[in-house]
Amino acid sequence: MSRPFFPLLAIGTVVSHHPERHAVYVMLRSGQMPGNPIPVAIDGPADAVRVSYGELPSKGTWGLIAFPNNDPRNGVWVCSYYSQNQDAITNGPTDAFTSYKTEWSGYWEHRDSAGNDTKVYPDGTRITCSATGEAPTTYRHVVDGNNLRQRTEFAQAERVSVTPPPFILDVAHASGTLLQVDSTGNVNVTGNANATLTLNFGATTLVINSDGDMVVTAGSTTFTIDKNGQIALDAGANPVNITASTVAMMVASALSVSANGGAVSQAAVLAAALVSWLTSHTHTGVNGTTSTPNQSLTTADIASTTVTMSG
Repeated sequence: MSRPFFPLLAIGTVVSHHPERHAVYVMLRSGQMPGNPIPVAIDGPADAVRVSYGELPSKGTWGLIAFPNNDPRNGVWVCSYYSQNQDAITNGPTDAFTSYKTEWSGYWEHRDSAGNDTKVYPDGTRITCSATGEAPTTYRHVVDGNNLRQRTEFAQAERVSVTPPPFILDVAHASGTLLQVDSTGNVNVTGNANATLTLNFGATTLVINSDGDMVVTAGSTTFTIDKNGQIALDAGANPVNITASTVAMMVASALSVSANGGAVSQAAVLAAALVSWLTSHTHTGVNGTTSTPNQSLTTADIASTTVTMSG
């Protein structure tokens, strides 16, 4: 029994999918319908462990189909093409070198001839590397009431009928360090057992090690908080200004301060603050006279005191 004749090259449209085989069922313009699914050609490696492929063409997509030896069992979907005026092409009259991809999920990416690159996910998360820092305006073509092809903006709302909740952005390094932005926008950085987080801005450096110790260095001044909450300030040759908040911090933790290379004990700094207050702070007594107070210090009293130590 002879097989029906199929042309070497034919034009057809997708009628259904066979995802497991990365194939489509088609109907040719002649009305013929091969019984076997037609594999979609893969532009890249295609062996038992390596492959690179995109989405299957959607139902109604027209394409070029090859039938080697005119055998319908050998059919291959070569490529898709537009056979009508309505399309998703974003290019304008001068955009000859734009690379553009838009997917069923609502994800899309765009890179123009200058290298400005944008990737947008269905939830609206965007990664852009460009001269402006903004996502480009994309377009598609529709047919108006006069059957004329018109270029119109393709908004994100048209790509996704229902916007999903914010995705979780997760970058996991093989060392165990993890950077994550959760669905509420919180940023979490988790280091591995030997990792160090370092931020450098101008002359200031912030370093956090894997034990949780934090060191801030600005010029010749270093401020340290260790994993147990111990605080140390080394001002080098710089003046150290002591205010109420500093006194409260000293009382709450073991704070050591050094200036000009010499350590200043917590008791000495606190005593200096109290002496300054006693010698300079006055108030109006009950008899209307102004005098140095002879009473316990209050938080408000200490808050008004500033001691500058240098040397």
